[in-house]
Amino acid sequence: WWKFFSHATWQSAQTLALSRRHQQLRPEHLLKVLLEERDGLSRQLITAAGGKVNGVAGDIETALNRIPRV
Repeated sequence: WWKFFSHATWQSAQTLALSRRHQQLRPEHLLKVLLEERDGLSRQLITAAGGKVNGVAGDIETALNRIPRV
């Protein structure tokens, strides 16, 4: 599944993980980065499925805050 993301996306997700002092890069980091793209496909897919992007973004933030820091 990792092949589907650009180098810039991986780099941004890794930077996010490092800035939060997380030991591992997790799917939550990738999703947060993808949701930050205002016209990105992730936002469009969530909306098309009837979801609320802000709700998902909030849930991702909560999940990231629960990851232990080192």
